[in-house]
Amino acid sequence: GFIHPPSCLQCAYKSCEWSDSCDNLVVWRRRAGDDNDLLQPIRLGGNILFVKCSIAQAWMRGEEAAGKKWDKKKKHLVDLLDTLVQCFENSGVDIGK
Repeated sequence: GFIHPPSCLQCAYKSCEWSDSCDNLVVWRRRAGDDNDLLQPIRLGGNILFVKCSIAQAWMRGEEAAGKKWDKKKKHLVDLLDTLVQCFENSGVDIGK
């Protein structure tokens, strides 16, 4: 089964093809791979994100969209800016925060 819907229902039923322009909202879990973050209302705080269908589709294709990328192995949404800052900090570069 899917961790996330790969698209909105309209795109799924319309053509089963990717759409780069669909603005329908799709629910996305930031940390779908965490065993402790199962789909239970009490555990969803901070883990739910509403994104455009076209963004969700890009993440499913392994592409960057909206400054984020889906890590398929860990099943986590990665914020690319946070990752870049961490890389600089780990290398000892002063980024002037």
